[in-house]
Amino acid sequence: MDFLILQGKRSFPLIKELYNHFVNSDEYSTHPKLKAAERELDKVLDMIKTDMPKDSYGDYEDCLYSVASNYELVGFMFGFRYALDLQKELG
Repeated sequence: MDFLILQGKRSFPLIKELYNHFVNSDEYSTHPKLKAAERELDKVLDMIKTDMPKDSYGDYEDCLYSVASNYELVGFMFGFRYALDLQKELG
């Protein structure tokens, strides 16, 4: 699933490239807030692991990570848009 569509069917390949570069950087991957979010997601996965058949767990895990990634991407894109709006405001 790809949430690069913010307005109709328009996609933003250059912003996606910037985002991919950012999330693959050492600065991002070692950030304390990211590590905290990973720990929280692991807690959720641990809670459901005990109540779920083993053959379903992988699909559920993939889905949770996909949802988290998509929300993160959309947040990045809206933040980028906000930054550009601030730049316009400053002239």
